[in-house]
Amino acid sequence: MLSAMKILSQLAILMFICLMAELISAFLPFSFPSAILALFLLLILLSLKIIRTENLEEVSNFFISNMAFFFIPAGVQIIGEAEILKSAFLEILLITVISLFTTFFAAAKTVELAERIMERKNRKHGEEA
Repeated sequence: MLSAMKILSQLAILMFICLMAELISAFLPFSFPSAILALFLLLILLSLKIIRTENLEEVSNFFISNMAFFFIPAGVQIIGEAEILKSAFLEILLITVISLFTTFFAAAKTVELAERIMERKNRKHGEEA
């Protein structure tokens, strides 16, 4: 029972952050997704240690362990649109392959850059010692 209350209180924290993001998004002079804004708010609150990770641990574990359940509506929608997907199969395949290799390339270059920066930093600290 205590675990259920913990999950509900932690869920209330997340829902409050989502509500704040909705309100901020409604008042912005441009369109901005409130879900992304909620993630930014959560990142800021966690970074500033206003909310500690322990305060969201149980609800996070609950969401992770039940993640497959949240993909059911999307899967059903994709099955419902199978005809459209079949008609654009080659285009979707081409976009997927290009995106895959672009992502691989970007990730590899990012790792290379990070390694160079870390290597320079280590050399600089080695010279100072």
